[in-house]
Amino acid sequence: MGRVTRKPTATMVKLKAFVKDMDDFSVRIGWFSSAKYADGTPAAYVASIHEFGAPSRGIPARSFIRPTISAKTGDWSQQMRYLSKQIVGGVMNTEQALTHLALVARGDVDATLARLTEPELSPLTIYIRKFVKSGGKIFGYRDVMRLRWQMEKEEKDGTLDLSGVSTDPLDFSGYMRSQLTFTVTKK
Repeated sequence: MGRVTRKPTATMVKLKAFVKDMDDFSVRIGWFSSAKYADGTPAAYVASIHEFGAPSRGIPARSFIRPTISAKTGDWSQQMRYLSKQIVGGVMNTEQALTHLALVARGDVDATLARLTEPELSPLTIYIRKFVKSGGKIFGYRDVMRLRWQMEKEEKDGTLDLSGVSTDPLDFSGYMRSQLTFTVTKK
């Protein structure tokens, strides 16, 4: 009985090489150690508090990474299929394709950040933002409690004004969004 031997096509060889080459790269999207607020607080720390919340400090979760992954995984897979054809066709290499995909994913996380409006900020948070915007400094828990007392007093007196400051839950200064980035590195 005869035997059929299949020789891999040039496309299959290139596709196999691409898949193997992908294992040599690491793709990271997020906030890296160099991104710190003026007071030294890492942007990644602030992002993680918003992603998961800090119930003991009265901060609810305002997740933006996990919902983006859930909503966009199919799109990213489709994008990767397109990029693999570009690699096989010699239009780009693996690093360029992964850089493109990382840029798309970074944009998707940023878009989720920009759309997030809930849960709303507490009146105290808005009051603190207004205080900071006017040049005030907060150095710890006592300052927050002092501002809380002051806000409650103004509320009681009917003089409380929470206008003139962003109520966007994740974009007080714009710093966290501006520092969202990605890296594609060869292992």
